[in-house]
Amino acid sequence: MTFDLGKRLRNLRKSKGLTLDKVRDQSGLSRTTLSLWENNKMAPSMEKLQIWATAVGIDVLDIFFSDESEYELTAEEMKLIELFRELSKREKTHLMSVLKSMVRKQ
Repeated sequence: MTFDLGKRLRNLRKSKGLTLDKVRDQSGLSRTTLSLWENNKMAPSMEKLQIWATAVGIDVLDIFFSDESEYELTAEEMKLIELFRELSKREKTHLMSVLKSMVRKQ
């Protein structure tokens, strides 16, 4: 799983009940810049991330190291893992091939 900074910023902002305009007002950063960050069109510097984090009311490290709930498995995902573990090595190899093929088609 790769880290999506834009999605993380958007999720943190929304979890605090803040709009882009509110973060703009509290940070002094332009709304366009904030939107570009959230859409991964531009990467913020650490200095700007610190300003953003302060405006949102979090520690800048929380952007990268907190809210593990984003990575928690659902009950359905847990069931898939349980079932996968019951397969033979050959069946696992075949299933992985099928899944990779399905993902590529999307």
